[in-house]
Amino acid sequence: KVGLCNTLSNSMNLDRVNVDCFYPRCFDMNNPTQVEMFAEDFKLTTAACIVRRFVDQADAPGARERSFPREALKVALEVCSRG
Repeated sequence: KVGLCNTLSNSMNLDRVNVDCFYPRCFDMNNPTQVEMFAEDFKLTTAACIVRRFVDQADAPGARERSFPREALKVALEVCSRG
């Protein structure tokens, strides 16, 4: 799997192909650069989920009681804006 991940990553760099369009995201956890990419991708995905749940539940009854703390939403929005 790591070989396929690296081959796809290299083809993306050589041919400017967006691998994410046809293959799920993958990361080589032995490569420090890709570990950082994984961490950033994880943060962005989590932040987007927080924002999406907040928006989806905004009009639901009792939403204020079940909502995320303001600070969590603020951080999620900051992460999404830099992603």
